[in-house]
Amino acid sequence: MQKYQSILSKKKTFVVMKKNIIVPRTAHYYIQIPELKVQRVLYVIHGYAQKASDFLKEFGYLKKSNCLVIAPEALSKFYNKKGEAVANWMTVHQRLDEINDYVGYLNQVQDEILQEYGKLTTAALGFSQGTSTLMRWCMKSKLPMTHLYLCSGSIPPEMSKENVKHFNGQLHFYYGNKDKLFPLEKVKLQLKKLASIELNFIEKPFEGRHEISEFCKKDIIATTQVDQ
Repeated sequence: MQKYQSILSKKKTFVVMKKNIIVPRTAHYYIQIPELKVQRVLYVIHGYAQKASDFLKEFGYLKKSNCLVIAPEALSKFYNKKGEAVANWMTVHQRLDEINDYVGYLNQVQDEILQEYGKLTTAALGFSQGTSTLMRWCMKSKLPMTHLYLCSGSIPPEMSKENVKHFNGQLHFYYGNKDKLFPLEKVKLQLKKLASIELNFIEKPFEGRHEISEFCKKDIIATTQVDQ
């Protein structure tokens, strides 16, 4: 609880207090069920100002595979310049509360999938703002992931060797050489950070802009049974 005090006069003051409560709310996630027997699951975390239902379409190439694709939608909504309702994972305002909220939400999604499908080989992809969202989820929930695909986005500044020491999978870091939203100057800082944490990561630059690269799609297919 925070307390603010303002002086109206030498004799009178008033106090404004900020309190927090946790409320239940409805969240939405989308599932792409493959044609083959489900043996794997890929969680895909969208970027800023996107909708999970649209983002899921990026993974249509996995429809004829053994991989379930789960696209959670961020809890905060707003209207973009076109007047469309889109989603955002967090802002700097009350950031720790928002991080705890979405980590708890993603954990609940994972629990539901586990109950319905049982234990599956698990991987996850984060795009743009979804990259830091994914890594915070990984940091806080100790997820057993075989692969993490980080696409055109930054890792959290608070990420350290200590809080990701449980991760023993393969991390893939993709960035485009023409990405104005994630320029090479920022990329270099992220690579330096990843190296200092001593994560097992592969740097994967590509010719392109702010997008999920074809290299990433090929890497996902390589670890998945796809019916041609």
